[in-house]
Amino acid sequence: MVQLSCEPCIDRTSYKLKAVLHGSSDDPFWQKLNASAHQSALDMRVNLELELYEPGGYNEDRMARDIKSTLNSDNIPDALIVTIPSVVVANAVKYVSERGVPVFGLNSGYDEVS
Repeated sequence: MVQLSCEPCIDRTSYKLKAVLHGSSDDPFWQKLNASAHQSALDMRVNLELELYEPGGYNEDRMARDIKSTLNSDNIPDALIVTIPSVVVANAVKYVSERGVPVFGLNSGYDEVS
């Protein structure tokens, strides 16, 4: 295993990332993505908040509220990671992005909803 270090350069432990994804906790695809994301955060020494929706718990309005709520906390993330499965969610992402939070999309299909 190759160990790379940039500790004198970057204090990554202070980075806070939040992920809001439309995946559910009973789906093997999202379970693997969730595990990989958490392992990557550990490897990179960043703080990641990612919780998948419970089975049947996703709906676009709830996801849009969850995205917008990142601005209401005392602990606004340094970046937001999202999936964008609908126009409602895309509008919430735009709202957060316009207020200065960097947003990264994955597995989203955004081109189909824009």
